[in-house]
Amino acid sequence: LLIGNDVILPTPWSVLGRLAELMTTGVFYESIFMTFMRAHLAFILSLLLGIGLALLCFKYEKLEEILSLWIKGLQTIPQISFVIFLYFILNARWCVYVVVILMAFPIAYFNYLEGLRSIGKDYRDMILLTKHSWMYLVKKIYLPMCKPQLASTLKAALPLSLKVCVMSEVLIYTSSGIGKQLSLAKSAIDMTSVFAWTIAFVGLVSFEMAILNKK
Repeated sequence: LLIGNDVILPTPWSVLGRLAELMTTGVFYESIFMTFMRAHLAFILSLLLGIGLALLCFKYEKLEEILSLWIKGLQTIPQISFVIFLYFILNARWCVYVVVILMAFPIAYFNYLEGLRSIGKDYRDMILLTKHSWMYLVKKIYLPMCKPQLASTLKAALPLSLKVCVMSEVLIYTSSGIGKQLSLAKSAIDMTSVFAWTIAFVGLVSFEMAILNKK
């Protein structure tokens, strides 16, 4: 109210009014669908990759010694570096998926590996004495016992995946998505739309996380 300039800082009712306008357009729902679809698909792939590698490293300690160092190094690389590098070698559509996967799968990997390690030695010896196949142990024992790690991975990596997805869409200029709408608003110096899209995104992510936290 003191600034009195929507270009610098829009008023709350200006933002809410723009959000109401956006909600009457098809672009609003298409953009939300594309961003959430990209982020969730990439997150699911990263989860499968992380769990698979964690199980292999749990079984083969030598493999863990080789991979864990590289995956830790992968975690230290800024996502923006991935975006810039992949932008030149991949199609923009695939670049978003790869960036999210590279960001999320180390979280899933280390969470699940820690969960598998937490299984007590006595209990592990008992499991081995049953002489079931490795796949049977994975399906009936290891994965069910790591459900807390699944929950922690969802809470930690899913919102981050959504934010990284939007950032990638802005930088790569995808054909659709919340990131594209934010980029267009930035080019038009339309801060009201930037706030409106941000509120919509934050609200949807908060709603999804509230549902997950109840389960």
